[in-house]
Amino acid sequence: MKGIHLLLLLLWKVILDISYLYFVVPLFGYSGFRLEWSYIRVIESYVLTTVLGLLTPKDVQKVAKFLIYILFLSVVVSILSYYSLSGADTWPVYIICFQYLIILFVYKFWQGKYVTITPIKGGGKIATRVSLFFVVFMLIYTLFIQGGIGRLNFDLSKIYEVRETSNELFGSGIFGYFLPWTFRVFNILLIVLSIQQKKVSKTIIFIGIQVLFFGLTGFKAVLIYPLVLLGAYYVLRSKYKLSLLFSALILSVLIPLVIYWYNGNITLSSIFIRRTYFTPSMLSFEYYDFFSKNEFVNLSNSIFSNLINYPYDVQPAILIGRYSGFGDETNANTGFLATSYMHFGIVGAVIYPTIVGAILKLIDKFEEAAIPQWVLLGLLILPFNGLFRSADLTTSILTHGLGLALLMLWLINRKN
Repeated sequence: MKGIHLLLLLLWKVILDISYLYFVVPLFGYSGFRLEWSYIRVIESYVLTTVLGLLTPKDVQKVAKFLIYILFLSVVVSILSYYSLSGADTWPVYIICFQYLIILFVYKFWQGKYVTITPIKGGGKIATRVSLFFVVFMLIYTLFIQGGIGRLNFDLSKIYEVRETSNELFGSGIFGYFLPWTFRVFNILLIVLSIQQKKVSKTIIFIGIQVLFFGLTGFKAVLIYPLVLLGAYYVLRSKYKLSLLFSALILSVLIPLVIYWYNGNITLSSIFIRRTYFTPSMLSFEYYDFFSKNEFVNLSNSIFSNLINYPYDVQPAILIGRYSGFGDETNANTGFLATSYMHFGIVGAVIYPTIVGAILKLIDKFEEAAIPQWVLLGLLILPFNGLFRSADLTTSILTHGLGLALLMLWLINRKN
């Protein structure tokens, strides 16, 4: 990391610390956000942030490196910020830092010599037609067959109620896969291709469909995602990619904070600060704490459930919600840096980042297949965001569309 970016990194850490001290703790201390800081912990967190920053790639000329920076800045640094101010256990922090180093090591040194992107005849048309079919089918099914048109909600204060209803209707069975695939991958691919082909009317239509899916599901990322897509389009065409990324992250915290300090409205600050950065951080420590004292899951909550006995009466997210004092109504989801330990302990904490590092190297192969960078990032950023913040690795690959996104990229590569 270059000198100017190291200064921006430290500024980002300071802003996260301020937001935790002056927004999260005063307003949400009742929900587990403690304030138990010490000078030693604060200094330790800044030293770790600086060391990891110096080891992080100096540029973001490749999409995989851009995703590494998103992981580092939005997840690892926020965990370090939470650790320094909350009195959380020390040992999980060093496991998480070690996992990040594993990702950097695998990405840098694994060459992937035996991995090639073999073209499929007519792959681009297959990807487009399949995506269009699923978008139209899921719109008809959710809006009309299931009556979703009468439950559409665009009020940010009610999104969690809508999400609960959506999970009851579409969270199980085959539609538990189809719906997230549609708004995370299929419709996003159609938006990306429309922008790439400069089809303004199609772009507006598919963005409008994305907004409808937000009204149906209550997932805020679905609503924000079109803006992220447009941002990726311009950021990856700039010479100052990393500086723009830092600026976007800093503004994503400062603007909601200023709005809160100006008029007392906490909606944006709660979404962009508490929920985005500090809730996943807190829950990561809860996962480590619980599974250091109890039986590991060993992938028994995944596609291997028929082969391995699951040791608990509820799924991990509800289990940790219960353990954290939130009750059975809360799905306490967090990213792979914590769920890796949930499955196999220290062994899982090594295996999972190794796999993630290999996937990032695979993305380089897609870039070599002449897929435009912003198309790559546009299709991958949402599944990776889920992997980093709120989902297990197997869930990200199968349910949240990471595996499907990689398949779509294979089909649309320029050789096809």
